[in-house]
Amino acid sequence: MQPTSLDANHSASISLFTHRIYHRMGDLVESGGTSVTDARLSNLYATLSTDPEDDLSYESKGRSDELGSRLKSLDTRFTKQQASEAEKFKVLRMVLDKIQDDSGVERISLDTLRDRYDQEIKSMESNALLDLNIHRSARRDLDTAISKKIDEKFGVFRMELMEEKQRRMDAARRSVTATFRH
Repeated sequence: MQPTSLDANHSASISLFTHRIYHRMGDLVESGGTSVTDARLSNLYATLSTDPEDDLSYESKGRSDELGSRLKSLDTRFTKQQASEAEKFKVLRMVLDKIQDDSGVERISLDTLRDRYDQEIKSMESNALLDLNIHRSARRDLDTAISKKIDEKFGVFRMELMEEKQRRMDAARRSVTATFRH
Protein backbone atom coordinates (compact mmCIF):
# COMPACT_ATOMS: atom_id res chain seq x y z
CA MET A 1 0.00 0.00 0.00
CA GLN A 2 1.50 3.30 -1.10
CA PRO A 3 1.07 6.39 1.00
CA THR A 4 -1.19 8.96 -0.60
CA SER A 5 -0.97 12.69 -0.33
CA LEU A 6 -3.76 12.54 2.24
CA ASP A 7 -1.72 10.22 4.45
CA ALA A 8 1.24 12.54 4.08
CA ASN A 9 -0.88 15.56 5.04
CA HIS A 10 -2.32 13.63 7.95
CA SER A 11 1.06 12.53 9.30
CA ALA A 12 2.40 16.07 8.81
CA SER A 13 -0.47 17.54 10.84
CA ILE A 14 0.09 14.93 13.59
CA SER A 15 3.79 15.71 13.79
CA LEU A 16 3.03 19.43 13.88
CA PHE A 17 0.54 18.81 16.69
CA THR A 18 2.99 16.74 18.75
CA HIS A 19 5.71 19.33 18.14
CA ARG A 20 3.41 22.01 19.55
CA ILE A 21 2.67 19.89 22.59
CA TYR A 22 6.35 19.22 23.32
CA HIS A 23 7.19 22.85 22.72
CA ARG A 24 4.48 24.00 25.15
CA MET A 25 5.46 21.41 27.72
CA GLY A 26 9.00 22.65 27.46
CA ASP A 27 7.79 26.20 27.99
CA LEU A 28 5.84 24.99 31.00
CA VAL A 29 8.82 23.21 32.50
CA GLU A 30 11.07 26.21 31.88
CA SER A 31 8.57 28.53 33.53
CA GLY A 32 8.69 26.45 36.67
CA GLY A 33 5.50 24.37 36.24
CA THR A 34 6.49 20.81 37.14
CA SER A 35 3.10 19.25 37.60
CA VAL A 36 1.89 16.54 35.22
CA THR A 37 -1.58 18.00 35.55
CA ASP A 38 -0.30 21.34 34.35
CA ALA A 39 1.24 19.58 31.38
CA ARG A 40 -2.03 17.86 30.54
CA LEU A 41 -3.93 21.12 30.88
CA SER A 42 -1.41 22.79 28.64
CA ASN A 43 -1.85 19.97 26.11
CA LEU A 44 -5.62 20.40 26.23
CA TYR A 45 -5.32 24.18 25.76
CA ALA A 46 -3.02 23.62 22.83
CA THR A 47 -5.48 21.20 21.25
CA LEU A 48 -8.36 23.60 21.72
CA SER A 49 -6.41 26.57 20.39
CA THR A 50 -5.55 24.91 17.08
CA ASP A 51 -7.81 25.35 14.08
CA PRO A 52 -10.18 22.34 13.82
CA GLU A 53 -9.95 22.45 10.02
CA ASP A 54 -6.22 21.72 10.24
CA ASP A 55 -6.74 18.73 12.52
CA LEU A 56 -9.56 17.11 10.53
CA SER A 57 -8.45 14.54 8.07
CA TYR A 58 -9.89 14.07 4.63
CA GLU A 59 -11.77 11.00 5.85
CA SER A 60 -13.45 13.00 8.58
CA LYS A 61 -14.42 15.63 6.03
CA GLY A 62 -15.82 12.89 3.79
CA ARG A 63 -17.82 11.48 6.65
CA SER A 64 -19.02 14.94 7.51
CA ASP A 65 -20.06 15.52 3.88
CA GLU A 66 -21.81 12.12 3.77
CA LEU A 67 -23.59 12.85 7.03
CA GLY A 68 -24.57 16.29 5.69
CA SER A 69 -25.97 14.76 2.51
CA ARG A 70 -27.89 12.15 4.52
CA LEU A 71 -29.31 14.86 6.77
CA LYS A 72 -30.24 16.91 3.72
CA SER A 73 -31.91 13.84 2.17
CA LEU A 74 -33.80 13.17 5.43
CA ASP A 75 -34.80 16.82 5.62
CA THR A 76 -36.08 16.70 2.03
CA ARG A 77 -38.04 13.52 2.69
CA PHE A 78 -39.38 14.96 5.93
CA THR A 79 -40.42 18.16 4.17
CA LYS A 80 -42.16 16.19 1.40
CA GLN A 81 -43.89 13.94 3.93
CA GLN A 82 -44.92 16.96 5.98
CA ALA A 83 -46.36 18.64 2.87
CA SER A 84 -48.19 15.43 1.98
CA GLU A 85 -49.59 15.11 5.50
CA ALA A 86 -50.57 18.79 5.49
CA GLU A 87 -52.49 18.22 2.24
CA LYS A 88 -54.20 15.13 3.71
CA PHE A 89 -55.05 17.12 6.81
CA LYS A 90 -56.47 19.92 4.66
CA VAL A 91 -58.67 17.45 2.76
CA LEU A 92 -59.80 15.77 5.98
CA ARG A 93 -60.50 19.16 7.54
CA MET A 94 -62.64 20.12 4.52
CA VAL A 95 -64.53 16.80 4.78
CA LEU A 96 -65.02 17.33 8.51
CA ASP A 97 -66.27 20.89 7.93
CA LYS A 98 -68.71 19.59 5.29
CA ILE A 99 -69.95 16.88 7.67
CA GLN A 100 -70.39 19.45 10.44
CA ASP A 101 -72.34 21.72 8.08
CA ASP A 102 -74.52 18.81 6.97
CA SER A 103 -75.13 17.71 10.54
CA GLY A 104 -76.06 21.30 11.43
CA VAL A 105 -78.60 21.37 8.60
CA GLU A 106 -79.94 17.97 9.71
CA ARG A 107 -80.20 19.18 13.29
CA ILE A 108 -82.18 22.23 12.15
CA SER A 109 -84.43 19.99 10.03
CA LEU A 110 -84.99 17.64 12.95
CA ASP A 111 -85.78 20.54 15.25
CA THR A 112 -88.28 21.85 12.68
CA LEU A 113 -89.90 18.42 12.36
CA ARG A 114 -89.97 18.01 16.14
CA ASP A 115 -91.69 21.40 16.50
CA ARG A 116 -94.17 20.46 13.78
CA TYR A 117 -94.93 17.10 15.42
CA ASP A 118 -95.29 18.77 18.82
CA GLN A 119 -97.81 21.21 17.33
CA GLU A 120 -99.69 18.35 15.66
CA ILE A 121 -99.80 16.41 18.93
CA LYS A 122 -101.07 19.48 20.78
CA SER A 123 -103.67 20.02 18.08
CA MET A 124 -104.75 16.38 18.27
CA GLU A 125 -104.95 16.59 22.07
CA SER A 126 -107.08 19.73 21.93
CA ASN A 127 -109.30 18.14 19.25
CA ALA A 128 -109.66 15.00 21.38
CA LEU A 129 -110.55 17.12 24.42
CA LEU A 130 -113.01 19.12 22.35
CA ASP A 131 -114.59 15.90 21.01
CA LEU A 132 -114.71 14.50 24.55
CA ASN A 133 -116.40 17.69 25.81
CA ILE A 134 -118.88 17.53 22.91
CA HIS A 135 -119.67 13.89 23.74
CA ARG A 136 -120.06 14.72 27.44
CA SER A 137 -122.38 17.60 26.59
CA ALA A 138 -124.38 15.40 24.22
CA ARG A 139 -124.60 12.71 26.90
CA ARG A 140 -125.80 15.26 29.48
CA ASP A 141 -128.37 16.54 27.02
CA LEU A 142 -129.45 12.96 26.30
CA ASP A 143 -129.59 12.17 30.02
CA THR A 144 -131.67 15.30 30.57
CA ALA A 145 -134.01 14.43 27.70
CA ILE A 146 -134.41 10.83 28.94
CA SER A 147 -135.02 12.08 32.48
CA LYS A 148 -137.71 14.45 31.16
CA LYS A 149 -139.36 11.64 29.19
CA ILE A 150 -139.22 9.34 32.22
CA ASP A 151 -140.69 12.10 34.38
CA GLU A 152 -143.39 12.73 31.77
CA LYS A 153 -144.17 9.01 31.60
CA PHE A 154 -144.26 8.78 35.39
CA GLY A 155 -146.46 11.86 35.43
CA VAL A 156 -148.82 10.29 32.90
CA PHE A 157 -148.70 6.98 34.79
CA ARG A 158 -149.55 8.76 38.07
CA MET A 159 -152.36 10.58 36.39
CA GLU A 160 -153.70 7.31 35.02
CA LEU A 161 -153.29 5.68 38.44
CA MET A 162 -155.12 8.55 40.06
CA GLU A 163 -157.85 8.42 37.48
CA GLU A 164 -158.11 4.65 37.97
CA LYS A 165 -158.18 5.12 41.73
CA GLN A 166 -160.82 7.81 41.34
CA ARG A 167 -162.93 5.55 39.08
CA ARG A 168 -162.68 2.68 41.51
CA MET A 169 -163.60 4.90 44.38
CA ASP A 170 -166.48 6.30 42.38
CA ALA A 171 -167.48 2.79 41.43
CA ALA A 172 -167.26 1.65 45.05
CA ARG A 173 -169.35 4.59 46.17
CA ARG A 174 -171.93 3.86 43.53
CA SER A 175 -172.06 0.28 44.51
CA VAL A 176 -172.41 1.23 48.20
CA THR A 177 -175.12 3.80 47.43
CA ALA A 178 -176.88 1.35 45.11
CA THR A 179 -176.85 -1.32 47.73
CA PHE A 180 -178.37 1.08 50.23
CA ARG A 181 -181.06 2.09 47.84
CA HIS A 182 -182.24 -1.18 47.14
